[in-house]
Amino acid sequence: MPRNAVAGDGVRSGEKPLDFLSDQPVEGEALTRKVASGGLRLQQALEYAIAVGTILNEAHSAGRFHGSLSPASIVITNAGARLIKPSAACDVEAAEFCSPEQLRGEAPNCGSDVFAFGALLRWLMGRAGAGTESLERLIASLTMPDTLHRRRQIRHVVLELRVARIQLWYAAPARNRRTPPAGKSPTAAAVAFFPANWLWRRLAGIAGIALFLVAASAIAAVLFLDHAPASRVFKFTIMPPEHSEYMSGPAVSPDGARVVFSAIALDGRRMLWLRSLDALHALAIPGTEDGSAPFWSPDSSSIGFFASGSVRKVGITGAPPETICSAETVAGGGAWSGEDTILFAPGSAGGLYRISAAGGSSQRVLNPDPAKGEQAYLWPKFLPDGQHFVFFDRTDSPETTGVYVGSLGEADHHMLFGSESNAAFAPSVEGESRGSGYLLFSKGGSLMSLAFSESRLQIEGEPVTLADDIGTFDSLSLTPVSISNNGVLAYQSAGRQTRQLAWVDRAGRILSFVAGPADYGSPWISSDGRQITVEKFGPGGKLAETLILDADGKAAPVTDAPSGFSFNETPEEVGVVSPDGKWLAYESQDSGNAEVYVEPIGIPSTGKSRRQVSTGGGYSPRWRRDQTEIYYLASKGDLISVALRLAEGGPEFDGTRALFRTRLLSKTRNSFDVSPDGQSFLMNLPLEDAASSPITVVTNWSGKPN
Repeated sequence: MPRNAVAGDGVRSGEKPLDFLSDQPVEGEALTRKVASGGLRLQQALEYAIAVGTILNEAHSAGRFHGSLSPASIVITNAGARLIKPSAACDVEAAEFCSPEQLRGEAPNCGSDVFAFGALLRWLMGRAGAGTESLERLIASLTMPDTLHRRRQIRHVVLELRVARIQLWYAAPARNRRTPPAGKSPTAAAVAFFPANWLWRRLAGIAGIALFLVAASAIAAVLFLDHAPASRVFKFTIMPPEHSEYMSGPAVSPDGARVVFSAIALDGRRMLWLRSLDALHALAIPGTEDGSAPFWSPDSSSIGFFASGSVRKVGITGAPPETICSAETVAGGGAWSGEDTILFAPGSAGGLYRISAAGGSSQRVLNPDPAKGEQAYLWPKFLPDGQHFVFFDRTDSPETTGVYVGSLGEADHHMLFGSESNAAFAPSVEGESRGSGYLLFSKGGSLMSLAFSESRLQIEGEPVTLADDIGTFDSLSLTPVSISNNGVLAYQSAGRQTRQLAWVDRAGRILSFVAGPADYGSPWISSDGRQITVEKFGPGGKLAETLILDADGKAAPVTDAPSGFSFNETPEEVGVVSPDGKWLAYESQDSGNAEVYVEPIGIPSTGKSRRQVSTGGGYSPRWRRDQTEIYYLASKGDLISVALRLAEGGPEFDGTRALFRTRLLSKTRNSFDVSPDGQSFLMNLPLEDAASSPITVVTNWSGKPN
């Protein structure tokens, strides 16, 4: 029996296997037999994986897939590893390498090939008895059970395997090195993966040039981080994961080795992703669904974050997340000190609290003073002493809104400088005196730096512009910037602004989100509370469609006005009819300012029948279903509740109360609606969409413009 036709090795006895691409007979030894008889070195395993990946890439580029990839489908020839066509024997051997969707009975495709390739790579590493952390991360990204988070581009995977092989060769002692990889240099060998005809076709167009440069810069970034002199500054970008979009700014680990961020998948699921700077891709962190606002432990081993109304932590080694304490759905950030204390803002309004990272009871540290117009303390960052911290104070006045410094042991705090968003603390760099550092913040679309004295807790000098391509998440008062203890800086442009429909309670706490982010207009709740109608706008602010959303958030476009809705809108005033159809609540500027009024319908307006509801400005009135309350937005964004009784002589008010401060950025018409029982509100919240804005990373940042 020929050695390439051993029963159980992927081919039938007496038959020669056929090459997967060419259909020609293959002469060689089955991979399973070769490994069993002679063992496997890690370099050799990588070479086999690169060869198989190259074949799969060529097949996928032509619209073909294998569907039965396993060690039994690989033959080792004098020219290297060859992939053979699937056979009955291959199918039997491939069962443990099948993707979850194949095991469920779905037809194989390129995605299932990717999973099988990851399983094959794990098999090869196991037989070689060796591996690296970056290879383990790569395997994990290929074998994700969820197809939305699984890698798709075999070409990029092969590129990373080539880099890993080169790095392994350079790491080996000189006496143990065999023939160097093709090209004899990291960049040359990495780029050598692309065939000449591919390169010619791609370079023939501008789009091809762009793709080539992006790939080359990514490879250069990885290799530079391994071999570059420590003093040299290097700048590169991190794109969102495949099938995902960024939802918040980055957080760099204190040791500068990793970046964590929140991203949302095509199906609307949000998770935390971890990107090691020595890798070319990020991995989703299991168990971090709905995760946002991540922050690092001082030793870079764990990540704190907010999810599903709680503060949580998760290790980077794969352990499941742990819940530390409760929080709101939209929180205001956290920080982790060397004393294992977590300082956090549980919501987008309110004060700062502290708790042990091990859990327990939280304690209030600072609380906003309403008498001073303070609304929220957000985005705390510890200073190196672990006792003092900087944070953002959002107030009613631009003169008092800005970055402040406080202490865990004292209630006193003072303003450092005025700002519309938070600041990140950057420790002193090599060559500078201890006790100095920088505060990084955004202003007018630029990333700025201010020298800061840790001992005097004061800023020094004038701000310096570091970069001109950063934005601010205005609705969160957040500058998407982070920096490590060793000068790895990461920041992101905030991108365009869009909106998110969300249910909130009477305290302003977010209960749930409705549908996905989009440029929504006017949300209206039906009289029975079971449906929502909302306008959705496209590019240029043009109305794209009107949607009906059911209780599950599923949407279907409609062309006619749905039943259960009633409103009237004119250029001068916006009005809503009461549920019984007898009263009109509307906004008018008769007094010179926008105010909310109520008057009966069908009766000439008089001073007795018409009553002013708001004082000091108001807009967007809404009725409670039983007509015992009316709601409106005040000029500063507070949602106001007015208890009322409707009588023939006119409406009578029994009290006015501010329920909560909204995050609406402007007096947007029809920006909210109320449930029939008045216990929850559908808010059209602003949300910056950073999907098209990559994260920019700068290594060895020195505190000066680069």
